[in-house]
Amino acid sequence: MIRVVPIQTGVEMDAPAEGRFPASHPITQDKRIFLVPTLGHAVGHLSVVVRARGVTYSIAGDATYTENLLKSGQVDGVTYDPAVSLLTLQRIRRFATQEPVILLPAHDPDGPARLAGSQVLS
Repeated sequence: MIRVVPIQTGVEMDAPAEGRFPASHPITQDKRIFLVPTLGHAVGHLSVVVRARGVTYSIAGDATYTENLLKSGQVDGVTYDPAVSLLTLQRIRRFATQEPVILLPAHDPDGPARLAGSQVLS
């Protein structure tokens, strides 16, 4: 039985934890595309995770503005709670230690190059 984790996202997080994220919500039947809570920037913020053959894509939205900010542990300027944002950054980093992840924040000018070059978060 799956325990529903109450997380304010607007989407019911009704699937098990994924990596360091406390819960998830599958989008596809095969569960290779799913949502995870990436709170901090905004209440209810979510990221989309896509598991492809050999690599995982994290479409991070505004969880962080750039990969460099994530790596340095810097919370972006827009957050309702810096501690919650920092926890989300830590979860993303730990998730990327468990499988190869290409991070795609919404505002990162280097995102397209990372995607084209299959550059994983290290």
